[in-house]
Order: sequence, then structure tokens, then C-alpha cells
Amino acid sequence: MVAHLLRLKLTLLRNSVRRSPWQLVGLGIGVLYALGLVGLAIAGLLVLRGQDAGLAQTVVVLGGAAALLGWAVIPVAAAAADMTLDPARFTTFAVPMPQLLTGLALGGLIGIPGTATALVALGTVGTWSRSLPAAAGALVGAVLGVLSCIVLSKVVTTATAGLASSRRFKDASAVVFLIPSS
Repeated sequence: MVAHLLRLKLTLLRNSVRRSPWQLVGLGIGVLYALGLVGLAIAGLLVLRGQDAGLAQTVVVLGGAAALLGWAVIPVAAAAADMTLDPARFTTFAVPMPQLLTGLALGGLIGIPGTATALVALGTVGTWSRSLPAAAGALVGAVLGVLSCIVLSKVVTTATAGLASSRRFKDASAVVFLIPSS
């Protein structure tokens, strides 16, 4: 079942790109932008390797907290959130819950945000490569961090799916995002 959900997500991504050449151009621009941000983040994480361990810990924890906050807020506020594998759509099927949740979580890795988050999280291993136990702990922390981001995103988008479809919520979220940029 997990493999079927991953194939479904890849098929949906492939078909969305085939619809229009402009979607392919948009995907290409998104990939280049994400690669630039990921490159800067990983370079910063590697620079932290030579810094004080307390500073590195603070930066990594704050960066992880920002990633969690971003994964919780941005999909809800974005009008075009990716709801292709929305858990509510699978309620009529007799899919065992552990397999459904595993497939949905791994499906969240497919795409620019999931891949970028995973790459930056793996960059933390370079920060903590001062010793083998620290690097192993960083690897475990990176995997748990990425899974936490994706699961939190799915939980929040599922919980607010009914609210997010209302016109008032879309107007209010647009105003909330316009106020800080003014």
C-alpha cells in the first residue's frame, strides 16, 4: 500500500508537469530557487562545524523550530496547498491506518519542499561530524525532524481542511500575509 501511494504521488506530479509547459518552467524555477537555498543552508551548517558546540546547537535547534513552524503554517495559508494525498480522501477505502499514515508521510517527501527539507536536515550531520556518536545522533535527529515536519503538515492541513475551504478563511489569511509585507 505504501508503494502504491508513492507511485500515485509521482504519477500526479508527472501529470501536472505534462499539462502545460509553463508548469514545467515553474517547477524548474522552483527547483533552482530551492537548490540555492539548500546550498546556502548546508554551507552555513558546515561552517558551524568549526564553531562552538553551544552556538551550533542553538542555530540547529532554532532552524529546526523554524522548519516545523513553516511546515505547519505555510500549507494552511497557501491557497494552492498540495492536497493530492489528503487523508480525508481515503476514508472510504479499507486501508489499514499504519500503512496509510506511512504512505502519506513518505509521499510528503516527494516534491520540492520535502526534498529540500530532507537535504538541509542531512546537512546537520556535517555540523555534528566532530565525532561518530554525534554524527549518528544527528542523522537520527535529521530523519525524525523531517518526518515530524511532514506529519505536522498533514495533521494541520487535515484538521483545517473544512476551515480552509471557506471564503472567509481565504480572505483572512490573505490579509494576514499582506500585513507583515507592508
